Amino acid sequence: MTRKHKSKMYKKEIKNKTSYLTMLSEFNKLFFDMSSIHGFPHISQEGRHPIERALWVTIVAVAVYGAAILSSLTLTRYRENPTVISMERDRFSWNTSFPPVTICATKKYDPIVLDDYVQKNDSIKDKELFKKFIISLTQASYLNLETVVDYEGIPGEEFINLINQFKFRFQVSTTNSAGQEKAVRIEPTYTEMGICYTVNSHIAIYNSYEYWSNGSWKLLPEKDIFYINPLDGEVFANVINITSGYQIYFHGPYEFVDIASKNLYTEESTFLQMYLSALSIFASDRTKGLSPKQRKCRFYYESNLSHFPVYSYVLCRMECRAALSKKLCGCLPHFYRRLVYIGGMAGLFLGCSVLSFIEIVYFFTLRLFWFIVRYDRNK
Repeated sequence: MTRKHKSKMYKKEIKNKTSYLTMLSEFNKLFFDMSSIHGFPHISQEGRHPIERALWVTIVAVAVYGAAILSSLTLTRYRENPTVISMERDRFSWNTSFPPVTICATKKYDPIVLDDYVQKNDSIKDKELFKKFIISLTQASYLNLETVVDYEGIPGEEFINLINQFKFRFQVSTTNSAGQEKAVRIEPTYTEMGICYTVNSHIAIYNSYEYWSNGSWKLLPEKDIFYINPLDGEVFANVINITSGYQIYFHGPYEFVDIASKNLYTEESTFLQMYLSALSIFASDRTKGLSPKQRKCRFYYESNLSHFPVYSYVLCRMECRAALSKKLCGCLPHFYRRLVYIGGMAGLFLGCSVLSFIEIVYFFTLRLFWFIVRYDRNK
């Protein structure tokens, strides 16, 4: 190929590139001239002074930047906080749940049951030490765990069973203004204050001994609780025959109590009368379509907690304390439910145990090494 021919091809390429750039420039000018966006026609209009053209470019750039920022803020608000809280009285919603109550008796163990067990059980070597251990265990709370007496031979997994075995028999009676038609049920529950008793709650059962002992993590059907409305007139509920001093907590039907919850202490043989006003707050059905991150709250059945199958604000606080306890001392207080372990799932689906996993490690390390050595010798 001659030098003259190469020069012609080079000039042709330059001409093609120039024509493409010219076409692109003319198309951009046409777009700016025809655009309905404010400011664009002024940028491309002929006869403009360069300073005026630069001013319009600056104005349009600032406008585009402002629109992008506001659009980003609007999108962020929709993703993270799309809900609006408004207080109104729903004229179709008359029923309000009677305020649930949690009662924590100061008497935690039954001395008659404990003495009878110690006398009949000859396998207990130091009976006095065993009694001190049981008493301190039943009276243990988040604030006095260090007072639990050391006793060897009983694993921590059995603490809840012992507490349930020797617990104080909280045999009270409940009445209300609706009579037997709307009887309230007392649910024994494990809290950070020890064993307590909750009335008129939807979620107390998830911290009960029966639910824990069954190994269940399922959500249960909601049981009927005591609901009231203004047409009922004067509404009341009585808890009588309490043979112990107690701390009383008021909360919602989908809430729990912990060591930081406000309470009122009452001595034994004291009559306590409380007047309460309750307000129900409802979320519209449309909020269920939003993610928990968007609405910044969770329904009780949307639990992301490790120790509880349901969610509430107080249960989340308890989860944080359980995680802190595990981090600082490597242990977990007995009133927190133990986590589900993977070995049980592997045994259920694969028929194996922890030893099976150790066997796999051994087989693909030490056993593999000697297999290769013997294989090389036999070659």
